[in-house]
Amino acid sequence: MAHKYAYLTEMNSIKYMIMKDLFESAVNFIKKCNLSRTGIIYHSDADGISAATIIAKTIKKYHKDFPKLRIPVNYSEPYLAEEMVSQVASSNVDRLIIVDVAAERKENLSILTKLGEHAGILVIDHHPPRN
Repeated sequence: MAHKYAYLTEMNSIKYMIMKDLFESAVNFIKKCNLSRTGIIYHSDADGISAATIIAKTIKKYHKDFPKLRIPVNYSEPYLAEEMVSQVASSNVDRLIIVDVAAERKENLSILTKLGEHAGILVIDHHPPRN
């Protein structure tokens, strides 16, 4: 008798394939990071700091040092801010990893678009997208 959790529905198989593709894309993005031109933006709460640390250590694994630019997002207001665009532009990073910041929030989309003009972006977040 099959265990009730041992099989996947067709929809779960599709979700698995999508997640696998997204994960592989994220790993490839990180592997291609040029260390001196990589930045991390993270929420300055416990899970944001933890996520940033894991990403930084992962980058160090591939590139032997930590990312050049690290920008914490205010703990009480987890939004991307306009000054981050100038920080990214002046630092000459070409890849940016954003962790634990609800980047898809309406308040963040215009900043995210501006950041994307200066660097390739990977967003990793455990919060489900809204709408």
